[in-house]
Amino acid sequence: GGTRYGRESFRWEKTVGADEVRRGVREFTGGDVGEVLDLKPLERGVSGRVTRLRVVGRDSAAELSPELVIRKALGGLKSSLFVVDARDGPSGRAFHFRGAGFGHGVGLCQVGAIGMADQQKKYDAILTHYYPGTELIRIY
Repeated sequence: GGTRYGRESFRWEKTVGADEVRRGVREFTGGDVGEVLDLKPLERGVSGRVTRLRVVGRDSAAELSPELVIRKALGGLKSSLFVVDARDGPSGRAFHFRGAGFGHGVGLCQVGAIGMADQQKKYDAILTHYYPGTELIRIY
């Protein structure tokens, strides 16, 4: 059994505690919302990735954007293509993310490209697969 590069290879889950979210908001906005109560996606891009997120705290709320800031502030998520549920547990509130993909969703899928390379596909076939209609030319 080698590495799987099928449909499920890009699915991920992560749980992030409310305190970690609070620290991330403080780091990226400079403000403190207090105890984090909820996360609300406000806007998604054409690929379904969250591009604006509202963090609702006990004291105030903050908005995170763009996509990379959202990922970093929420504990280093693999992508912003996610759904999130708030969960209360013995160690307090946490946010459970279920997501897909790795990155920004604006280009070549690295996992898929690796799978194609493992199948002996050459770089030009991989690039043509992800960027149909393009032409590779030498510029130097």
